[in-house]
Amino acid sequence: MHEMTKQRIRPVWQQGLKTNSKITYYFLSTLSFALLLALPSLLQAAEQKQALLLQPSALHQALQHTPNNLIIIDTRTPQAYLSGHIPTAINLPIDQLYRTVDHIKKRIISPLTFQQLVEKIGLKKSDSVVFYAGYNPLDATRALWTFEFYGHPVNRILDGGFPAWEWETLPVEKKINQRPPSQYTVKINPKRLASKFKTLVATQSTNTLIIDARPQSDFYGFTTRGERSGHIPNAVNLDFSKLFTTSKYPTSSTNISTFIDTEQFKKLLAKLPQKSQIILYCNAGSEASALYFSFRQMNQEVSIYDGSWLEWSADETLPIALNQPPKNFPPQTYQMELLE
Repeated sequence: MHEMTKQRIRPVWQQGLKTNSKITYYFLSTLSFALLLALPSLLQAAEQKQALLLQPSALHQALQHTPNNLIIIDTRTPQAYLSGHIPTAINLPIDQLYRTVDHIKKRIISPLTFQQLVEKIGLKKSDSVVFYAGYNPLDATRALWTFEFYGHPVNRILDGGFPAWEWETLPVEKKINQRPPSQYTVKINPKRLASKFKTLVATQSTNTLIIDARPQSDFYGFTTRGERSGHIPNAVNLDFSKLFTTSKYPTSSTNISTFIDTEQFKKLLAKLPQKSQIILYCNAGSEASALYFSFRQMNQEVSIYDGSWLEWSADETLPIALNQPPKNFPPQTYQMELLE
């Protein structure tokens, strides 16, 4: 009797599996199909968590696997690109990401222009983009901010740009790389761009910090590239050049600028007021983009006022401030040339 009972009685999960075999098969098939569909998104989300700053050796290693979704963008001039570039890189000169609005140069291009531009170079939403510049890292950071404002999900920067790549004697090619044209849907992220009006409102806000990324000599009114001298009221100064170091490649015949590490950046921020929202500005958006990238490395959302001081100082209806500089403050000469 006991043996008969053992033969007849099966575990519950076996009973259910046999009784509902068709339902179980359908469920497992549907689940597998759903996971397959979700895989690209899951991989993209994992990729977004990777470091936003790539070292030359890491990019070189990534190229060994020739992933189809890795697109390297060279932001230098066409002449510099043709003289030698990173293998597979596509040339997108930084000037193509600018436009002039009301006589103010270097404003961000329109959504339609951006869409046409990235479709021409064959960009897809699933592509992981790596930007690099020449000796001016601001070209790469400005390009990254533009792509992130228009909703491209995975963007990174090559630390040290092409000079660092060359210094490490990594492969270089001269052929023009092209990809088939693509279809691309722009998705604007409004949190990453501050208008003139929003910045004006922020001057009276207690929870918004406005950071001026220009050199101290501009901030205190000793020098200016705008119509007037000074800075936006209630702004604090964090000179963009403090984000870079030239000590990583000390034997280079020319200065190769690389980013300071995140801990060093945090020490710079510790000296500033702590606010829940942050607006960055400079002369025309490029210097501020270096700050933007440094904040993004810490996973912090900030916005750029791309009209910046060129637009603000030209509008006589807007207020300006002229703070007293620190004692014995000397107008300084900066190593990094301003190329905005």
